Amino acid sequence: MIDLTTKSIRGKIVAGIMAAIFLLLVGKLAQLQIVSYDYYFQMSEENRIRLVPRTAMRGKIVDREGRTLATDRPAYTVSVIPSEIRQLSRLSEELAPLLSLERKTIEQKVKERRSRKYEPVPIRRDIEFASVCIIEESNELFPGVMYQLDHARTYPYGNIAAHIIGYTGEVDERESKTQFRIGSMIGRAGVEKQYDQPIRGIDGVDYQEVSATGRILGSLQSKPNKDPIPGSELGLSLDLDLQVLCDSLFGDSLSGAAIFINPQNGEILAMVSKPNYDANLFSGFVPRDAYQQLSTDERRPLLDRVIRGTYPPGSTSKLLTAGAALELGVIEPNTPFKPCYGGYQFGNRYFKCHKKSGHGSQDVYGALEVSCDTYFYQVGLKLGLKNFSDIAKKCGFDVLTGIDIPAERAGFVPTEEWYNKAYGKNGWTKAVLLNLGIGQGELLVTPLGLAQFYCGVVNNGNVMKPHLMRYIKSANGELTQATPEVARQLPFSASTLAILKEGCRRVVQGGSGTAARSRIEGIEMGGKTGTAQNPHGNEHALFCGFAPFDKPTIVGCVVVENAGHGSVAAAPIVQQVFIRYFQKTGLLAPPPPPPLEDIVQL
Repeated sequence: MIDLTTKSIRGKIVAGIMAAIFLLLVGKLAQLQIVSYDYYFQMSEENRIRLVPRTAMRGKIVDREGRTLATDRPAYTVSVIPSEIRQLSRLSEELAPLLSLERKTIEQKVKERRSRKYEPVPIRRDIEFASVCIIEESNELFPGVMYQLDHARTYPYGNIAAHIIGYTGEVDERESKTQFRIGSMIGRAGVEKQYDQPIRGIDGVDYQEVSATGRILGSLQSKPNKDPIPGSELGLSLDLDLQVLCDSLFGDSLSGAAIFINPQNGEILAMVSKPNYDANLFSGFVPRDAYQQLSTDERRPLLDRVIRGTYPPGSTSKLLTAGAALELGVIEPNTPFKPCYGGYQFGNRYFKCHKKSGHGSQDVYGALEVSCDTYFYQVGLKLGLKNFSDIAKKCGFDVLTGIDIPAERAGFVPTEEWYNKAYGKNGWTKAVLLNLGIGQGELLVTPLGLAQFYCGVVNNGNVMKPHLMRYIKSANGELTQATPEVARQLPFSASTLAILKEGCRRVVQGGSGTAARSRIEGIEMGGKTGTAQNPHGNEHALFCGFAPFDKPTIVGCVVVENAGHGSVAAAPIVQQVFIRYFQKTGLLAPPPPPPLEDIVQL
């Protein structure tokens, strides 16, 4: 017989347990519905609402005459919503052949974005319409997969101005955790990167209500969609006619760089680096083998030689040597030196002049005109290393120009401290001055840096900051225009600059000038040829020119790698671009129309 007292105790224990369970349930409900309400409501909304980004159209990039250099075109993008994927391995197997991707690429992209499992993860941009049709017709085979009409960047002129314009690319995982959404396209090089923020615009978003299986029920009525705001138009100072002509003058076989600038305001009119690449390669999916071929090409087509290539300036820097010596009073225009008989003996070494028979006695004007090495060997010695280095630095040979393109590289000016560190205090002699005096040895410049120096010489010593942007025009019409900016002042007086300019005039217009064959009938111009020794092959050919002589509006600097003499390989390129420029400005007659048979063929 069960004791009533025992039954009472058991009843109380059961009642206590039931009460505890009830309290736990009430507490959990309170925690779910009150304490964690916001969290679970958000999860519910994310499961019910699909955010479909609407990418803003990037702004056009146009040349100085409004011709389109970069724009957006319609393209389909396939994305995956991680939360709706049932089996990633199976899905990747089905998608891979349709998107021309490897399975591991698809799986890696999805796994990288697991932290944002309700947002679409772009898997492949700019896919074929046939693939879109298959996904649409067999959507039950692709749970979590969606496609939408998007944009892809296109460059109508392909490799023309590719280093200037640059290209775009998708943000990586690190960037998507900071300021960009998953799948955003941003500028990766050139002005696409430099002016990415105004060009990119502001993305919009569509809010869609979906079922538990991911079926779209319609637009979310409680939350209005946000329309994207198109990016701003970027107007460049570039002249497409000059750019195309300069590119064609290099052809496909030559390597080198060319830069043409208005010295009065710093506007860049043309800028060519050869070899180059087709920027359209980067506008969508980049095949691995194609990129591998570009990045491993020994000619280095991805390198922008104008702003990152460093070369010995050769005789083009004789203006620096002469200007420094004149300004410091080391020489006068008619200071006598030993005549040139084909070279100069210094110690136990004989330094040759480029003319074996020699140039005889020269003043500074004649030495520049005929580019006499023997004359400038002696000027360099008399000038001294400290004076040379100090003036070269004040001229900006070792600093960035400040051009509005990323990744610019500075030139290099050797100093006594540098030689001591590199070779030891007694490991070098004054012989280095003979090489520096003619632009050889350790002195290095970029084509842009050299052109900027010449801009200062012909612009009364005012060195303007080079720039490509002329204006930025927003979608609502707001206009921002570039303002010319003085980067520095050359350390030369007006009289020194006049001597340097006259020497350059004789190089082209004089009877013995090294660039006499590149003069232009009807336009007086000046310039300086250069031939720089190259330890890896034939000499580099250089030429820096300007015109019209009295008030130059264009400066050109050309470097042709492994091409020999500047008068033969570089100066003709400057000449042809100058002719086209002055035809366009009206100082020269326009070219005759093409023959009738050519017009008929067109």
